[in-house]
Amino acid sequence: MRAVSIFFLAVVKWVCLAPGASGETETHTLPETHVVETRIEAEAERVSLEALRSGRFSNLGEAVTEIPGVSGVKRSHSAVEPVVRGLGWERVQTQADGLPLYGACPGRMDPPAIILQPETVQEAYVVKGVPSVTLGPAGTGGRVMVSTDYERSAGSPPEFGGWLRSTYDGARDGVLGGVAAFGGTERLDFFGSFAGTSLDNYKSADGIEVPAGQKEFGGSISLGYRPLPGHRLRFGFIDLEDRGTDYPSLPMNSENTSSRVFNIGYRMGRTGKAFEGFRFRAGYGTIDHKMNNEGKSTRKKFEAETEADSDFFSTSLEGKWHPSSAAVLTAGADFFYLNRDAFRSRHIIASNRTFLDHIWPDALQWDVGAFAELDIEFTRAYRLRAGGRFDFVSSDARAADGPGLEGRTVRENYVFYYGPEAADVMQSDPLGSGNVLFEWKPGVDLIAHAAGGVSSRAAGVTERFFAFAPAPGGFQVGNPALSPEIKYEVEGGVDWQNAWVSVSASLFCFWFNDYIYSFTIDRRDVNGDGVEDIVRGFRNVNARLCGGEGAAVFRPFEPFSIPLSLAYVRGVNTSDDTDLPRMPPLEGRVACRVDLGNNVPWWAEFGCRLAARQAKIDSDFPENETPGLAVFHLRGGFEVFHRLRIDAGLENLFDQEYTEHLTPWAAVGAGDLKQGDEIPEPGRYVHVGFKLDF
Repeated sequence: MRAVSIFFLAVVKWVCLAPGASGETETHTLPETHVVETRIEAEAERVSLEALRSGRFSNLGEAVTEIPGVSGVKRSHSAVEPVVRGLGWERVQTQADGLPLYGACPGRMDPPAIILQPETVQEAYVVKGVPSVTLGPAGTGGRVMVSTDYERSAGSPPEFGGWLRSTYDGARDGVLGGVAAFGGTERLDFFGSFAGTSLDNYKSADGIEVPAGQKEFGGSISLGYRPLPGHRLRFGFIDLEDRGTDYPSLPMNSENTSSRVFNIGYRMGRTGKAFEGFRFRAGYGTIDHKMNNEGKSTRKKFEAETEADSDFFSTSLEGKWHPSSAAVLTAGADFFYLNRDAFRSRHIIASNRTFLDHIWPDALQWDVGAFAELDIEFTRAYRLRAGGRFDFVSSDARAADGPGLEGRTVRENYVFYYGPEAADVMQSDPLGSGNVLFEWKPGVDLIAHAAGGVSSRAAGVTERFFAFAPAPGGFQVGNPALSPEIKYEVEGGVDWQNAWVSVSASLFCFWFNDYIYSFTIDRRDVNGDGVEDIVRGFRNVNARLCGGEGAAVFRPFEPFSIPLSLAYVRGVNTSDDTDLPRMPPLEGRVACRVDLGNNVPWWAEFGCRLAARQAKIDSDFPENETPGLAVFHLRGGFEVFHRLRIDAGLENLFDQEYTEHLTPWAAVGAGDLKQGDEIPEPGRYVHVGFKLDF
């Protein structure tokens, strides 16, 4: 770590003094949202739409990992599951227009953030710190919040526009791109998009071929209508069709996945009234997923196929009042419902026998919650946000008495591994959450905040109800008797800027009671092939995570700037005095950028991402130590004429062989990978894209 830190500082010094280098971070002016809300959101960072739509990313999951403190688990090259401040899995909620999204793959092929293509997103941000209790069902990780609502200012004149973009990805010898059209009248707003991706395998710097095929297409529609002044009705639709994606970290590949999300909402806002207005939202999503082991080394022994589906629905109603001129009260209620079901069939070629495994036994979970939050502006310098919510969560596995492995039912396998208390699959969890956030703003150049709170999360469907069945790395079985996670947190941060520098820094610490922990519950030959199998389960432990983040942009003179950032988190299982698994290493970024903007429409950037060696691991998870890395890039762009922009980049400039710590091992042999191999990232490659506005 010390060596990487010294190298990081050396790179900063070198790039700062290098002639002709520097620039500002990519920014994008977001449209006015007109949402009835004035609440404080500490440690919430917006995703740059300019960067998201630059052609480097095929979905939102890839883009959010460039935010300090946000990492990602990659089961395929583009299927990135966000990890916020060391917390991943279903602790991190992805919400589209208020609807929590859930994938349909038991092996987590489809983390929700990958459903959202760059064209679909109108606004996105990651809540890393203490969240508002109005954001939805309680959780213990961060949130990826997305709006697909295209909204122009009330009274805007009629207009119509659009754009077309396409990018060539040299690493995977393929293309991705899309088209969008938008506009409206004085009362109507509309936005429509269509996008597609066709990418192939890639090679690492050492020539290792990694399966990375990806073929998908999809689109979105956003419609908004103002029937009366201060009123707005909106409708949204998202569709993504996956027609084949390689997952080297999993024993299967995606064959066909259809994801569809519908949203509707209505709001009314009034100015200068004690009752300011209300907002109603409802959403529904359905995902049908099919995967098989075609292209895997196991295909010679057996043919495996899984069909899974996920259906989810949510609705919320909130109102806003002004008990005084200095205070705003927001209160309301919400409801969420999730149903998951999955079967896996295995046809053993040698014996010509077929086995059917019920993975999610028709599992369901619903949550009804109520919340209230008060935002008080004591003076222009001092603000306070205090809120609380109560949730009641009910969970059930309606097919628990169906057949399972080794001649036992699904329920009997729960009891076999966890004891008689696991026989009851109908579980109810009352949950309480609340927090207080104080903000101090003595002037326009400085903002500081301090916050503390408690949040809770009921065990998810996979953690509670995964039937004893094959899973990546062996077998897995859920635990119906899990207690809810309870997280206590404190954090503080500061943002300061002047004419030549902008600085932000934050520190945080989380303490968990009943953290839901994945562990090895058994080792034995389950399938009778003479090889010992690992069986993983879930249990509650206590845990602690502490860390911090810092970012700065130095602007020594126009048009140069030097953005840099640093993030670190340490996670400890305090019950067993061991390290928590899948903790991202110390990571930093630094770049020098020149951006001439409207004077001469071009920009260029030389940058580097650095990560320290990660030796704080949970070897039982399993995971390995990973060495430090320093990966450089060159990027730039220019406007050929007013409506045509070209962007290009050279990634992994010095062709370094490296792996990401959070990328799981190869589950089985595929491409040049053998079972248990670390999966390397692409070697040096170029990408070139264009965007045409019309």
